[in-house]
Amino acid sequence: MTSVTPNAGTTAGGIVFAVTGTGFTGTNAVNVGKTPAPFVINSDTSLTVTSPVEQAGTLDVTVTNPNGTSISGPDDQFTVIAPQPVVTSVGPSMGTADGGGSVTISGSGFTFATAVNFGVCQPRLTS
Repeated sequence: MTSVTPNAGTTAGGIVFAVTGTGFTGTNAVNVGKTPAPFVINSDTSLTVTSPVEQAGTLDVTVTNPNGTSISGPDDQFTVIAPQPVVTSVGPSMGTADGGGSVTISGSGFTFATAVNFGVCQPRLTS
């Protein structure tokens, strides 16, 4: 394999990337890490692959045909990153100083969230 372009995507998968190299005629499997990925054989030197849902990390892309599986190297790597969470709304927008109330947070990218922080409330000074 000579290249993977683009060589990065998110944990959600669905990124279409090109793989170049040789011996792709007869390809019967493409994996990103250990996960099978959908692919299209364009020619003996070109594949189009769609990244699967995967955990974050740098993974080898391997191509398998009747002669065997490609050898992994630095040119076949695909980096999977977790998207940054995006908060679109918080409700209710205020609560008591005692805390303990329920809050609904809407947005995206929460799948791998490990914490929610509300920051420190600063008293308002009046003159």
